[in-house]
Amino acid sequence: MFPAVNMVPIILMLAYQELNWDPSKWGKPGRLALRTLVTILIAINCIGTVTCSLKPSNNMTSITHHIRKYYGDQSIRLISYNKSSPYSPAWGLTSSFYMEKDLQDVRLGSLDELSDTILIQNRVNLLVLKRSDITSDRVQAILAGNNAIKKVQSLPKWMEPIMTLYGGFRIRDILELYEIPAPQPTLLPRFHE
Repeated sequence: MFPAVNMVPIILMLAYQELNWDPSKWGKPGRLALRTLVTILIAINCIGTVTCSLKPSNNMTSITHHIRKYYGDQSIRLISYNKSSPYSPAWGLTSSFYMEKDLQDVRLGSLDELSDTILIQNRVNLLVLKRSDITSDRVQAILAGNNAIKKVQSLPKWMEPIMTLYGGFRIRDILELYEIPAPQPTLLPRFHE
């Protein structure tokens, strides 16, 4: 189909000539309707073009950039679930080139595994989830129970309605990054003899 794209302007001009319509002969309401329609179409396309040009190319770049900018010099434990790791965007391959030096990439089979054995005290614990996983009440309870703080999402909030309108983009695939405070050690009481 790509070679045919070059012919589209010619096809449109030939179609316009075949229609043989002259808007100058139309009444005032017809010309106003045509101008309004053309203005709306141009505005919609301009908004879409600007939004798509500002959108990150994939779900991983915003998350990995945030991790590098705010946690790059720290020991990180990145926990992900349901193929949401920003360092493994496709086909199960790991993009180790973008990984921080001191980053442990932990992938959970279930969010019920998220416990004090997974969360470590001497590291920054980060959790990455897909939007589709966050919508359930069970996951919301897990996030609240672990005092998870949302830091960033892979698509800016203002772009969501526009990208939904234009199609070809699934809101449920947006990644969200949460920071989970390290669990505090439990102090055992001392017994005096």
